Amino acid sequence: MFLKKLILYSMLFNAVICSQDDTIEDCSLVDCAAVDDFVYFEFIDNTTGANLITNGVYPPDQIDISDANANTVDFELQKDFENQDILIISLQDVPIGEQSYQISLGDAATFTFDLTTFDGAGSFCCGPYTGVDDASLSGIAGEFTNNGILPVRVTVFVPE
Repeated sequence: MFLKKLILYSMLFNAVICSQDDTIEDCSLVDCAAVDDFVYFEFIDNTTGANLITNGVYPPDQIDISDANANTVDFELQKDFENQDILIISLQDVPIGEQSYQISLGDAATFTFDLTTFDGAGSFCCGPYTGVDDASLSGIAGEFTNNGILPVRVTVFVPE
């Protein structure tokens, strides 16, 4: 009888110790996206669909960007896969939370881009990434592409 109880208790003890909660997730086969803390802007003519930087309507010296404290924000221009110019703002050194940017394209268009970010987005295997709670444009039409984390791609439709 003692042996039966010993076997029963050891099986019960084994079942409790080896529960499913203790499994370790295997991340060796997971491909994670690289950290990309940037916002990409493409300025498109509302009527023709042309990229307004690529076709020379707005050269870089006619584009001004400032933050909520009226500090000038640096940006760079790069070509995308379709050889169109995109404007890039880096958020790598920007604190997590609410950001607001006033963007002026020459004398023709001035608008505001607001973004709210949070830290620690991602999964067990991938991250932490900078998450995006909210993004909005005011003063101009546009659309966003994002998956809840940075980067955000913004297409701005500039009226004639």
